Amino acid sequence: MLSDMSNLFSRKNRRRVLVLWSAWHQAVATLRPAAHRHTTFLWLTAVLAGFACRPDLAGVTSWVRGLGLRRLCYYSLLHFFHSPSLDVEALTRRWCQFLRERFRRWEVRVGGRPVVLADGLKRPKEGRKMPAVKSLRQESACNAKAEFIMGHSLQAVAVLAQLSHVLAFLNFFRA
Repeated sequence: MLSDMSNLFSRKNRRRVLVLWSAWHQAVATLRPAAHRHTTFLWLTAVLAGFACRPDLAGVTSWVRGLGLRRLCYYSLLHFFHSPSLDVEALTRRWCQFLRERFRRWEVRVGGRPVVLADGLKRPKEGRKMPAVKSLRQESACNAKAEFIMGHSLQAVAVLAQLSHVLAFLNFFRA
């Protein structure tokens, strides 16, 4: 599945890179119960690694290039997103549980509750049969715009953490 990536890291940084990827893999391993099959979990791991080290924003193609995968893996990655063997709700629960356990001491709290930041955007799309395109309500004061559009809705949620701890963590890998 993988191509030859032996020359990717210099000897000087190899130890730090291994420490970082070991911590990354330990975090991803907590998501294993969300996948019904071991093969599904391995593809989930490949997708998450692709997000982490993709060289550009060309979608699945950039994951294939970034991970050094063979071309035939492209279609397997596409099929992964339609697989019923990944329980998305269980995956979300496991990820939230992991974040609560690992970052509880660094969370910024107000009134005993963690501060959560949320943002979202809607991107209009022309095609009606594109994956994940759905009818979205357009919130605009302008009467000239249609009330509903076809498009993608992208949402993000983040837990606010204390910067000093995060910087200390990142500086470990820079030195």
